[in-house]
Amino acid sequence: MTYEEAWGNLVKYPRSFRCHLCPDGLGELADISCGDAWHLYDGDDNAGVSLILVRSDRGKDLLNRAATDGYVEIAQAQPVDVIRAQPLTERRSIVFGRMLVMKAFCIPVPEFINFPLREPGGRIRRA
Repeated sequence: MTYEEAWGNLVKYPRSFRCHLCPDGLGELADISCGDAWHLYDGDDNAGVSLILVRSDRGKDLLNRAATDGYVEIAQAQPVDVIRAQPLTERRSIVFGRMLVMKAFCIPVPEFINFPLREPGGRIRRA
């Protein structure tokens, strides 16, 4: 199955409303998170290349063991590559706007601690 076919199948199904309010598109609370390497995508399959963000010693150890055991191949990427590939930092301002509309209609909104929704670009926390 090509990437387009797989992605097309995923977007056919409706997402839960709470997914539209999630400010953590980059999985900042996880030891390891993965995302598509859109900055490398050229219209053809990009050979299964993904971004892997490691935020803890535990995550680093797990990823290194997976590489040693031959499950993944890893190469260093730069922070700018992550932002180019996954422009999810802008998502926080979108979430903030959605929550403002919900408040205007007296709909309860979640509280996100340590996720600055109002800041331009939704500042990314550094580990």
